[in-house]
Amino acid sequence: MNRIRLPLLFITLLFLSCFPLPALGQDSAAGLDRMISQIESKFPSLEGYVVDVQGAQLILDLKLGQDLKPGDHLKVMRLGDEIIHPVTKKKLGRRETDLGRAEVVEVRKDYSIARMDNPGVPVKKGDAVRSFFRKISILVSPIRTPKGSKVDAAELGLEIESRLNEHPRFQVPTFDLRVWARENKVTFNQIPGPEHLLALQSEVDVDYLLMPSVTGAGKQAVMDYRLVSAVDGDVVAQSRLMTDAPIKSARTDQTRRKARRKAPRSGGVQADFGGDGDGPLEFATKQEFEFEIVDMDTGDVNGDGKTDYVFISPDRVRFYKFVDQKFKQVSVYRAPEKGSQFISVDVADINGNGRDEIFVTCNVGQRLQSFVLELVKGKKRFTLIEDEMNLYFRVIKPEKRKPMLLVQEPGHDRPFRPSIFEYSWKGDEYEEIRELELPHIPGRPLVTIYGFTLANITPTKALETIFLDSNYHLRVYSAKGRLLVKSDEYYGHDPRVIDVALKEQIPGIHNSDGDVQAVPYRGRLSASHKGKQRFLLIPHNHRFGGSLVDRMTVVNNSSLVVLGIDREGVHKVFETRKQSGYLAAHGIAPASNPSRKWVHSVHVASLGDLGLGKKISTIFTYSW
Repeated sequence: MNRIRLPLLFITLLFLSCFPLPALGQDSAAGLDRMISQIESKFPSLEGYVVDVQGAQLILDLKLGQDLKPGDHLKVMRLGDEIIHPVTKKKLGRRETDLGRAEVVEVRKDYSIARMDNPGVPVKKGDAVRSFFRKISILVSPIRTPKGSKVDAAELGLEIESRLNEHPRFQVPTFDLRVWARENKVTFNQIPGPEHLLALQSEVDVDYLLMPSVTGAGKQAVMDYRLVSAVDGDVVAQSRLMTDAPIKSARTDQTRRKARRKAPRSGGVQADFGGDGDGPLEFATKQEFEFEIVDMDTGDVNGDGKTDYVFISPDRVRFYKFVDQKFKQVSVYRAPEKGSQFISVDVADINGNGRDEIFVTCNVGQRLQSFVLELVKGKKRFTLIEDEMNLYFRVIKPEKRKPMLLVQEPGHDRPFRPSIFEYSWKGDEYEEIRELELPHIPGRPLVTIYGFTLANITPTKALETIFLDSNYHLRVYSAKGRLLVKSDEYYGHDPRVIDVALKEQIPGIHNSDGDVQAVPYRGRLSASHKGKQRFLLIPHNHRFGGSLVDRMTVVNNSSLVVLGIDREGVHKVFETRKQSGYLAAHGIAPASNPSRKWVHSVHVASLGDLGLGKKISTIFTYSW
């Protein structure tokens, strides 16, 4: 699976220049921007001069009002000639020669004393000192609101964190403060005591706590905040300001009835899924990873009856546990071949030994070399039980049925052959047991095992065929091949492509004989149930330009959609808030409370100009 290629990027930039996006409103952000500016003003850069040298000690004159304390470190520099712009003749500054580092040992009313780390450096009167640039680590406490408040506190908290992370001076550690507070019985109605701050410092490297509270809602909201030291609890900054606080949305019974009235009558094909609004998912936590997550799945890998999480990055299989609402890595398996590019991962017990296998679809060069891992009893490392398989894997897990291992083969000159097979474990290897009978679609467009599932969503006991078609519309066919649902709205639209067995291609570009070459990847479709209700979870990557550019896949942001399924048809129950980047994967896992489930969605964003820099992944976790 390759990244968006340069020709497509050129088309994107051309389109952007012709159709500029509307400017985002600034009024709603003014309150948060003002808060960030107020906080920034509390951390000015320290600057001054050496006024005397006494052995290894330096007598410093710093600007008035600067926050300096013993233990602070300063850079010592010798200033040289002025730097003048050759054309404008504007003074750009002075040349600087670094001399070393000095530590402040004493702060007095009119001057300060510092000591050079290297006493042998010849520091002179008139040399300059300046503080080192360091990012300030800030954790945002859960936003306090009055009982019955309409403010979406979780959304506002994420927005504050986002603003802090965007600022060059600040960073928000990846740490679930809400879980920690619950475990340590801290409410943040008041500043945590010394024992709690000490416990917090032992778990996360943080400088300050930002403690906001909000009254009112919408543009009439008033936010009070305190910025306190995470070391001693001292209040560094506090203020009250107006802000535009997001309001919780509500899905009324009337809206739901309107949505259901759009369901098809018997014999018809449903196209409109209707309404949108709050549904079964409640935001719980998020966690950031400094690498690209390509795909994920869940299962019981070590046979202990507990849920395990398997992530893949481009060339690593990563085994995680989800403990106290935090992912903790257990082990890593490196790709067996150099140049490996992982495409997908699936977890299921197909060989029936009580431990789930891990099926990794792997591309090396222009050929698939997929493999299967298992954690053999008595061993701590993964065992390779099958390798060099020229197959794509996808496991689907129909409710109340055994998992099904689906495979598809690449062609000699194209990524996929059209047939999809089910495999099973026989003896000591995986073997084909049947070819799936796919519904007849006019034009016979390619259907792949990605963006494909079998599930029972009608009152019959037979499995319906559900997939995203070549135009990214959701289709549902009955077991007899009758089209039941075709969505008007598009889903999927993952920007990644599969180009196995091909040279450089762009998705949607045709060769001389008219065949589409590189095949767009389609994310996992997950059928699930809560009680007697049935649902389908489906990725929704929001393209730039909407439907104006049919073949261009440039994703601005993404969300996870929950579709409800009942006897009247399919309707949209819920859609998570849009997050930056594309939705790379999602998974459903049982929670400790048997009446709840965890839903995890993985969003991948690129840093740097034009999104071509390092990729980072954020997992948003919801309680269902």
